[in-house]
Amino acid sequence: MYEMMKIGLQLMINIMVAFLPLRVTEPLMVALNPAMGARRRVAGYDPAGYRQIDWNEMETKQKTVLLKKARDERRRTGTFNLDVGERPNPAQESAGLALNAKQTVAVATQTD
Repeated sequence: MYEMMKIGLQLMINIMVAFLPLRVTEPLMVALNPAMGARRRVAGYDPAGYRQIDWNEMETKQKTVLLKKARDERRRTGTFNLDVGERPNPAQESAGLALNAKQTVAVATQTD
């Protein structure tokens, strides 16, 4: 019973500390780990101006259709080809041979 209460108390303390604002906990963390002091906030950074970049609705639908086609092809033939778009091959790119090589991933699956 003692061990369970000890774990429960530690859990409650961790939850309370996690909900504290960063401006309260940051000086304490820097005091406990001085190396964190070297990583200060960027001067002039405005977090309100941050814009999250995410897939738009059309890109998401296109990826879903692409993966559905690959799944259907795998069911039909046991293998599938998945076109991942225009990406340069790193070895050829460094040699200057192919800047826009089209890659296709071919995967063979074992059917039961």
